[in-house]
Amino acid sequence: MNKVLETLAAYTYAHQLDQGGTHLRTALLAAVLTERHKLTPGEALDLACGYSFDDRVRPAGDETDRLIDQARRADFASQAEAVA
Repeated sequence: MNKVLETLAAYTYAHQLDQGGTHLRTALLAAVLTERHKLTPGEALDLACGYSFDDRVRPAGDETDRLIDQARRADFASQAEAVA
């Protein structure tokens, strides 16, 4: 797993309810697109921001959701460990 994507996912999870939090998910989606499809940052941003019909976006969105969920589970585990 790419540590940069994991870090972005953790930050997105932690701040998703902040003002502009949805932009964090879009940034993570663009990063996943860049990593998985070897796109330029500009190409990935264009896809992430406005081309949801592109065949590459849905699987990248699924990966984005999985990364955020992984960050959520790690946060919960950390909190549970701190309480125990």
